[in-house]
Amino acid sequence: MANEAWNRYREYWASADFKVRFEKALQNRKCKKDDLGTNTSKHTDGSHSFQTHGEILVSVMFI
Repeated sequence: MANEAWNRYREYWASADFKVRFEKALQNRKCKKDDLGTNTSKHTDGSHSFQTHGEILVSVMFI
């Protein structure tokens, strides 16, 4: 990586905008305690196939 590019990255990483975005992303990734005191992730649904996504959309849109 060229020094100029690296320096621009470092400059951005030191900016207030980056720090705000970094903190928001950090909070979004953190687990939280549920009612039972166990850690639960905000994103626990896993991946779905294209077909499953279609079926979910159809079921939501045509209730």
